Amino acid sequence: MVKMNRLWVTILALGALSVNLAAAQFASSTVPSTSEQELFKRALSFDSQTQVELLLGKAPKDFPVPVFAGSRLIGTVMTTDNSKSGSGMNRLPDARVFLDVPGSLGQTSQALNAFFKKQGYQLMAMPGAYDRMTGGFQTTTPTLAWGQWYRQKPADVISYGLQQVGAVTQVSLMREALTPEALQSRLRMAALQGEPTARLPKLVGPADSRVMGQGSGSSGEDAYQSAAIESTLALAALHDHFARQLTQAGWKLIQKGGTSRILVSLWQAPNQSLGELTLSQSGQGRYRGMIRISGM
Repeated sequence: MVKMNRLWVTILALGALSVNLAAAQFASSTVPSTSEQELFKRALSFDSQTQVELLLGKAPKDFPVPVFAGSRLIGTVMTTDNSKSGSGMNRLPDARVFLDVPGSLGQTSQALNAFFKKQGYQLMAMPGAYDRMTGGFQTTTPTLAWGQWYRQKPADVISYGLQQVGAVTQVSLMREALTPEALQSRLRMAALQGEPTARLPKLVGPADSRVMGQGSGSSGEDAYQSAAIESTLALAALHDHFARQLTQAGWKLIQKGGTSRILVSLWQAPNQSLGELTLSQSGQGRYRGMIRISGM
């Protein structure tokens, strides 16, 4: 498990680097030199048990990659971890495909969902998928999103990451080949976790604000979500703005206190759970918000 975690972190870091370099190389109509390809492979292959293959401008033949008008396939990083035997993984290489799609994050997300649905995949419940949050602080204009699709036959999972940069959405798709037993275990875990923000009331920022969700999670009867907020309102006025929405959702204020830089209020939720709203100021017009609900 330790090696899988190290491999995932390494792929994320080097994958992001390869995207930036690939974008610059395509813009100048050049192809990475053999030495550059060797450097990528060496950096990704952190031990002798990992094999790496780079496919420039291509995707594996058995990888369902959508083709949209104006999209550009940057390439694929394929990794085979020979230490995975017995861990529930099939002995097939994991593949991470990078492409650029013209359009907004929302448009790209909808198009990808439609494409993979036609390929027999289903969307997996995944905590922290900003494009599907139902409660908590509502992101004004999402620029990041991620999630997972899965299918039963053959058993595999495709994780996606979306990032909007200007008029283009950068897409990364990572395929994991699983045994049927490992897939069922993954689905059970996702069902238990669910979507943490579903238990939280919606909190919409002021008209002049910019809100970006930063994380969410749950454990038992507890759930929380945090967000970065930019607003011209003062700290107290911003707290009152969100407090009014909690009151409208049936929450009852128990106590409020704080300083000039942080405000914390405790609430009783309709189901008798304890709620907490925290707002802290990190700079002029910059705040961090956290909404939490805890079982009694």
